[in-house]
Amino acid sequence: MVTAEKAEVADEQEVIGIIIEGLPRAYPLRQLSNLLEHVVNDHVLDSSGSPKAFAVTYCNLTGCIRVLESPVELGGKNLGVVTIGMID
Repeated sequence: MVTAEKAEVADEQEVIGIIIEGLPRAYPLRQLSNLLEHVVNDHVLDSSGSPKAFAVTYCNLTGCIRVLESPVELGGKNLGVVTIGMID
């Protein structure tokens, strides 16, 4: 993971873009297409300063994308699927 300033992403390169806790994140499909790199585990700090874990998954065979985050009611210990919108 690198900051946006250090990322080398071409304008035409496809990414999975999400906003979590008000923070934009981008995960290039090129890197997620490698056999052993279909899942990215990441985290951000929520408004109270506590880490909020989430995972981004991508299948290059089907084009399936999933974002999983820890629901508040589970105390941040389990991940669940988040409803996401797809943009062509």
